[in-house]
Amino acid sequence: MRALLFDFDGTLVDTESPEYDAWEAVYAEHGETIPLASWLGTIGLPSGLAAWNPLDHLAARVPGIDREAMAARQRADFHARAGAQPLLPGVAEWMDAADAAGIALGVASSATRDWVEGHLRSRGIRERFRTVRTREDVARAKPHPDLYLLACADLGVAPGDAVAIEDSAHGVAAARAAGLACLAVPNRLTRHHDLSAADRLLESLAHLPLSAWRAGDRARPGGGVSP
Repeated sequence: MRALLFDFDGTLVDTESPEYDAWEAVYAEHGETIPLASWLGTIGLPSGLAAWNPLDHLAARVPGIDREAMAARQRADFHARAGAQPLLPGVAEWMDAADAAGIALGVASSATRDWVEGHLRSRGIRERFRTVRTREDVARAKPHPDLYLLACADLGVAPGDAVAIEDSAHGVAAARAAGLACLAVPNRLTRHHDLSAADRLLESLAHLPLSAWRAGDRARPGGGVSP
């Protein structure tokens, strides 16, 4: 293992739950509920590429609403919620252990560069990553393998010598298509995804030290989430 590549949203920081919660608040104001199955299909995809859009869906159900004002209110609420989120459990410990072992760290995210870089810098961890690749860097974002292949090339490592940390089905698919081992750590939303293609599922990185992974502690039959 020569490289450890993190997804960003929902993996380093749980920015996915705040986005859902902000939309849920807007929907509730209009007496509506977000269809969870539709929302789950958007997670891990670049914004604008998902087949379902929460703003379009609500506008169709509540004719005459001010789409611009509603979107602005949701966006402000989402950014406030996301900005207050800490690193997810175990992330700092895995990063420290990787540094100590001489394992290169990188980020491969389908989000925009401004979004990812801004959050990494605000938490004081940007300089810990030797490469940060985002949707602007590739023609095809996740679930295609391009981001992971590019990040591995940046680090000078073969995909088979790298491990991806992901939280969504699209992210796991991208990592596996690129030839990386993959550890899935779902959040409260992506727990509903089929993540069985990952080498292992965990409740959090705090449940498995990096040293245990390197010692060969991999998948359990069926891909069950570890206790």
